Amino acid sequence: MADGLLKHEALNRFALSVSRQNGAFMAFGLHKNPGILFDLPVPQPLVWIATLILVGILGRMAWFERTRNPLFTFGAVVTIVGAAGNFFDRLLNGFTTDYLLFFTGAAINLSDLIIIGGLLTLIHSHTLTKGKKRG
Repeated sequence: MADGLLKHEALNRFALSVSRQNGAFMAFGLHKNPGILFDLPVPQPLVWIATLILVGILGRMAWFERTRNPLFTFGAVVTIVGAAGNFFDRLLNGFTTDYLLFFTGAAINLSDLIIIGGLLTLIHSHTLTKGKKRG
């Protein structure tokens, strides 16, 4: 919900690609990302289908791991929530709304950070599981 509100505010308050002004590391602004990661151009229908397939696979894995590996399930659910935020943004607007602009030219949103957090949790869960099998 917070990401949706921030996206709404960015769309209504900021000019497109507000400058990364005054040499600041990060600024709030608006970047409309019609592609995927790093603005790579991919047709929207392909992104929608790929997102649904990946979310389905991740959801199924989370369901089967729920009792054996709750940390994995948590990471999967967090990743799915982040992906859903960007998916619905694409459906509504035809692009992903990014509002955290970095001096490097990168632009992200809270859903992206949630996805990263979920993926890091999945990796950590996998590392812990591998460690238990060895020990």
